[in-house]
Amino acid sequence: MDARYCYAESQDGIHWEKPVLGIQTYQGSTENNILFHTLGGRPVHGGCVFKDPNGPPEERYKFIFLSEPGIWGAVSPDGIHWRLHEGGPILDYPSDTQQVGFWDPRIGKYVAYIRTHVRNRTIGRSESADFFHFPPAETVLQCDDKDPDDMDLYNSAALKYPHAENA
Repeated sequence: MDARYCYAESQDGIHWEKPVLGIQTYQGSTENNILFHTLGGRPVHGGCVFKDPNGPPEERYKFIFLSEPGIWGAVSPDGIHWRLHEGGPILDYPSDTQQVGFWDPRIGKYVAYIRTHVRNRTIGRSESADFFHFPPAETVLQCDDKDPDDMDLYNSAALKYPHAENA
């Protein structure tokens, strides 16, 4: 897991600016837009950043990611300066990547979608009142006997659609 997470801004989603943040050294220079390579010394992989409208200002942004063992979380006041949740994994499950998280105002909880492995790759879902303690994920989407044996679900691509409360 040798990922680097970077920051870019856009006014239109087409033209992007990569500001020099000066946070991480890469190839001997801090003249880059890298936010982090590890968090709290932990490798980071397959993560999802989301803005939390429910969180306190110092935790306005949340990050859910894979780092053995399990799914971990981090918080940020600005989406640039991150702090690892030091209480251990937020979800104790050996997912392999593609975690997705968000605040769902309809149920008043954080929701995590992760990969589970019932029959090849499947999609699991878990809810948490505080983002830092998720119970085991329940499988919510999987292939069945009508699908080929080597079929699996790679990514849930779940998100809270803001214009449809029940979607």
